[in-house]
Amino acid sequence: PALIDFLVAEFQAERVPTEPDAFSHQVLIKGATIHISYAERERHVGVWMDRGTDSQLVATIAARFDTALATGRYDHLFGS
Repeated sequence: PALIDFLVAEFQAERVPTEPDAFSHQVLIKGATIHISYAERERHVGVWMDRGTDSQLVATIAARFDTALATGRYDHLFGS
């Protein structure tokens, strides 16, 4: 949820209605669909776009979220 909130705030992403227990959730950024998944057991977050699309946006998201992570703002989300 924190990453989706970040995308809404920083990229003006629009949330796409999804079932709460779905494998992935989607947001739209300027018409592009971004998929976000989280596997708690594996402690893995995935961000991707559909095959065949220009995925440069994923690299931009990664760089900006990495900068946000470096601020310590999200430290509370990481367990020991």
